[in-house]
Amino acid sequence: MAGARVHLGLSKGGMAIVRHQAGWRKARTLLADLPLADHTVQEPQRIIAQCGAILSDASCAGLPLCVTLSDDWVRLFMVTPPQNCGRLQDLQAATTMRFRALYGEAPSAWQLEADWHTTTPFLVCAIPRNVLAALQQLAADNQLHLHAILPQFVAAWNRYGRNLPTDSWFGVMQEQSLTLGAITPAPKRRLDTVRTLALPPDCPEPRWLQEQIARVALQLNLPGPTQLHLVGNQQSYWNCANPAAGTLVLRNLDHLADQGTATALSSLSPAVMLTRSTVPA
Repeated sequence: MAGARVHLGLSKGGMAIVRHQAGWRKARTLLADLPLADHTVQEPQRIIAQCGAILSDASCAGLPLCVTLSDDWVRLFMVTPPQNCGRLQDLQAATTMRFRALYGEAPSAWQLEADWHTTTPFLVCAIPRNVLAALQQLAADNQLHLHAILPQFVAAWNRYGRNLPTDSWFGVMQEQSLTLGAITPAPKRRLDTVRTLALPPDCPEPRWLQEQIARVALQLNLPGPTQLHLVGNQQSYWNCANPAAGTLVLRNLDHLADQGTATALSSLSPAVMLTRSTVPA
């Protein structure tokens, strides 16, 4: 997207607002990088109050607003379509049943969005309706055009997923977790399962990650990957400049996309990292 826009990044612990200038130079102005109170998750309307004055002072009225949420704001899961399914209503019913089975509750408080498909499993994202309402109100109050709301995993998968090499899996680092995308082997090469792994509080050895992935592969009856392609700032966990983790090779896609500027990226807050996500044009 070459036009000017406002990008809001929301992690569980912080909020960042970046203004992207028009043109192909990709100039960014960081308007805010602030912590979020713990209860903001339960009361997302507080986001409106924190953002309003910042957006007003920066004269952002009339611009598109793009929002990237860290994955711990949402629920991500896969749904297998029913046999001989040809209607959207059937897919939505299967998605509702899957949600109930996974989380033990009705999805009435969640907005379910998916890449609907009648023959292959598809990824579903559930976003809390109160979060959506707060973001819609934020856009309305500040005369912004709400262009896109994406979880970090979905934004990253849209950017990189189709070009991953054979025998690789995909992961997105969060502040305290890793959203792991297991990929079926060739010739299918599609997203099979999304899992969330809690990261240890202390920096683990890379072999810890290899053991976790081997366990997931065994549970899914899939061959384990030889490479794990990662998005997000994992500098505090694994140094991808030295990518060997036993038989698993780690590749940091963010650093590759930014021509190896690992030091600069490692200094960014999780919320600012979210504003670097690619959003649909």
